[in-house]
Amino acid sequence: MVASGPAAALALTAAVLALLILPSMGKCRLPAPSPSPSPAPAPAPVVLCKDCYPRCYSACEFSVQERCKQYCFPDCESCRRQVIASCTASCPAGTSCDCNGAADRSCVSACSTVQCQPCLNGLRQQCQDACSTTDCKDCVNQ
Repeated sequence: MVASGPAAALALTAAVLALLILPSMGKCRLPAPSPSPSPAPAPAPVVLCKDCYPRCYSACEFSVQERCKQYCFPDCESCRRQVIASCTASCPAGTSCDCNGAADRSCVSACSTVQCQPCLNGLRQQCQDACSTTDCKDCVNQ
């Protein structure tokens, strides 16, 4: 059955449009795929506390010894030698001078280690606290 008149014209127009539009729809470009998200950073390596604390405390001990050496490792003998040599040189001939006593009095600070333990203990505590709160805070026990 062939339609005539306006219905035929409408059917013909629809058929032509279908031929023009439908083939081009298959060729429409799809939007570019979005880039894949960046992978999450790898987790930090697991540090065992049994490895972390000894390493941290060892570094502490080296640092503490260096910082306290002026109190713990004084140059006592060098001071005493210098004072005794000076005393002996200035002692009048034929007299007795107490050069050992002079060395004892002059070298008190160089020969005293009274500040050694407080220095060591205080700095060790600070450093070990830093190991616990910073350097080894994320370590795991196994």
